[in-house]
Amino acid sequence: EGSRRAAAAVHGAMAEGLSGALEDNGVRTDNQTKVGREQGGALTGSIFSEVPVVTVEMVVLSDAGDAEFIKAEEGQRRMAEAIAEGVARFLGTKK
Repeated sequence: EGSRRAAAAVHGAMAEGLSGALEDNGVRTDNQTKVGREQGGALTGSIFSEVPVVTVEMVVLSDAGDAEFIKAEEGQRRMAEAIAEGVARFLGTKK
């Protein structure tokens, strides 16, 4: 449950902070990702965790636009700020 709440907070902040720059593919469970399915539904680091875990897939590097965005200083800043905002929301320090 904690991981679901953390994912929702991070996703919300990323959707807002990166709107118009990157495609929003939503929140997915381990079973809904290629790697998660191949590993039996538990991504490395999350299976035995006692604290909330969120894995963020920021871009698809095979997409030229995504690759350029993540290489650019402005893109990196926007992504870092969006993730930080999501963590702050989850921790209750921002709304």
